[in-house]
Amino acid sequence: TPPTIKQGSVIKLFIKSSGFRIVTKGLAQQTGYTGEVIKVKNLDSKKILYGEIIDSGKVQIIF
Repeated sequence: TPPTIKQGSVIKLFIKSSGFRIVTKGLAQQTGYTGEVIKVKNLDSKKILYGEIIDSGKVQIIF
């Protein structure tokens, strides 16, 4: 089975907090499958974050 997200792919980062949700662009720093936690870079802030792969090209950031 091919990975859900490949390292170097531009992806959507979903950031949820109490009462709001932000969607921004990110860059996958690792390859992974749905349900796995990978390292990603927020392309706006350039910060490295961790998130769970929820679908092809979509990662839910973990706080």
